[in-house]
Amino acid sequence: MMKNKILFMSLICISFLFAQSGNKDKEKFIDKYLKKDEYNQNKKDAEQFRKNISTDVNIDEMSKRDRKDIDTKIEKNKNEKKAKDIAAEIRTQVETKSFKNKVQKFRDYIFKDKNGFNFDEKIGIYKNEIKNAKKANYENKFLASDERLIIAISSSIPNNVIKNYFKDLENVNTDVVFVLNGFVGNERKIRPTINYITNLLSKSKNEKDKYLFKIDINPKIFTKYNIKNVPAVLFVKNYNPYSEMQGILKKDENEKVYISYGDAKIKYVLEKIQKDAKSKNLEKFIKNMNKGFFNE
Repeated sequence: MMKNKILFMSLICISFLFAQSGNKDKEKFIDKYLKKDEYNQNKKDAEQFRKNISTDVNIDEMSKRDRKDIDTKIEKNKNEKKAKDIAAEIRTQVETKSFKNKVQKFRDYIFKDKNGFNFDEKIGIYKNEIKNAKKANYENKFLASDERLIIAISSSIPNNVIKNYFKDLENVNTDVVFVLNGFVGNERKIRPTINYITNLLSKSKNEKDKYLFKIDINPKIFTKYNIKNVPAVLFVKNYNPYSEMQGILKKDENEKVYISYGDAKIKYVLEKIQKDAKSKNLEKFIKNMNKGFFNE
């Protein structure tokens, strides 16, 4: 009975979320979590499927058939009283202020990235597993699995400045991630951003001649580390990616963050950071930046 009640409450909570959300919030949800083209195509496919069913199955024709072999008697539901009791209890709970507050809390989390609930409480016994997984699930070639080298950029920075980073870091590209604060131009259109990144990663007019770097759109990084200017080079020890997933947009208490602003040679910047960070892995990273075939 408890499982049934939980299931019903979950379904009602979801129904409330979308009942209270107008078309504007629906569009926001699609833009944020779904690929709009795929969503629209799936919607068309579903509509076509429904039309095909109504065409392929002639209900009127089927109803005319005399099917004595089918027992059409419906037995009385043995659990009818229990179901009514559960429904009555759910109706009572749904009207409570605490339930409505919970719905609003989840709504804020889904639509506005607000940290509306206690994530640690939800993950419970899996907390330690997640803590260990953040090291195991990310592989760097030179840096430790819980270290990150992040370079915050913007389309306002001249392309040649960013391409200089690419040239200097090409031998260690596996351990670097470039981040943008948002889409380029119109935030509702992704094409300008794709064009910008494609152009940025191109070494020449030859389409196959490209730099291989990760470029993410991650405004949460900018908020979490209070990045106000670009370019910004960040080196993070004890990096916790799950705080961003939880909606906690502030530096984790165990993280150590070293940041440098301005357009300077990346090797100089990293050597300056290394004086404070004293990371043997960052030192190895810097040494491998300029290694080539003849000086490995």
